[in-house]
Amino acid sequence: MARDETIKLSLIDGVTKNLKEIQKGVGGVGAELAKLNQVAELAGKAFDGLSSVGNFFGDLVNDAGQFEQALLQVQARTGATAEESKLLREAIQQALQDTAVGATAAADALRLMAEDGASATESAQNLGEVVAYAQANTRGLAETVQGLGAALDAFGEAPAKIGALADALTATAVAAGTSTKAIEEGVARAGIAAEQANLSLDETVALIGALAERGLEGGRGGAALVKVLQELSDPASKAGAALRQAGLNGGDLSGVMQKLATDAALSEKVLSSLGDKPRAALKLLLADGGKSLAGITKAIEESAGASQRASDQLGEGFTLAQKRLAESLDNVRIALATPLLEPLAGAFEASRRASTLLRRASSSSRLRMRSRDL
Repeated sequence: MARDETIKLSLIDGVTKNLKEIQKGVGGVGAELAKLNQVAELAGKAFDGLSSVGNFFGDLVNDAGQFEQALLQVQARTGATAEESKLLREAIQQALQDTAVGATAAADALRLMAEDGASATESAQNLGEVVAYAQANTRGLAETVQGLGAALDAFGEAPAKIGALADALTATAVAAGTSTKAIEEGVARAGIAAEQANLSLDETVALIGALAERGLEGGRGGAALVKVLQELSDPASKAGAALRQAGLNGGDLSGVMQKLATDAALSEKVLSSLGDKPRAALKLLLADGGKSLAGITKAIEESAGASQRASDQLGEGFTLAQKRLAESLDNVRIALATPLLEPLAGAFEASRRASTLLRRASSSSRLRMRSRDL
């Protein structure tokens, strides 16, 4: 019970904190926000009283019910132990502190990760990165989880890598000077061909990023990469024959790219054997000795925490501060109402049983009366 009260107080404090952040960021409305801050503090103390008001109480319990239902689905899907269930709740609490996410949305993101095959522990460990990635890209959490999950599935990667993928995409977009959406589109377009060419997801992201840095972004970059991969991996093609003569295996595209970036003569021979579009794309990848590709590969290797850093930078703005305030108010409602769910469920169950008994009694009484009439 003491722990539940601590969570409630910390969430209510979060409302005040978010109001103060808005006040600091926008001086012109500082006085009004100071008044609103006082009102929020009073409202926090008065939530228990307000819960007696019908409409508010109904919304309160409904929000908490949705949150608990999402968590129950995660626990059921993953077979979470008591310790893992605690870990899931702690992951949500941390996400609430670090971002502008709502408790129910965070719980639903855990559910979607579990449905993709992540364990309870894996879902909890990756929630922070996924929430930060969604916030940094101003997207819904459900859309974010589904998009990242689809990319992992295309390459046969484990669901536990979803957070690392979010960071890799963020770091690549920053290094390439483009958007994560453009990188995602390119990876989606090239995914099947890249997987067939034995490229890993990180290698594919790096290639798409290098093309984007050179001006070939999104689906266009993905389509160009597909053509390059098809030509280089086909042993019957002129490019494949050139690689074979140089003692290279066209199926090892990572090794091929490294060799071409350092061997100008072989690079020229392979480029001359390609069609116009794949040749242009490969030239971009090999420019300056493959400098772009090497730089982005390094950025991916060092990408841990990239999504959170991007999210933190956005979190300093007024719009996101407003969203933090709205979500923190909703989170307080859920924290206050969650302890009510069990006694309410018991009360509803008792009422249902009493209603059943009354119907049976009424039915028996009517039967006895008909018997006397006969």
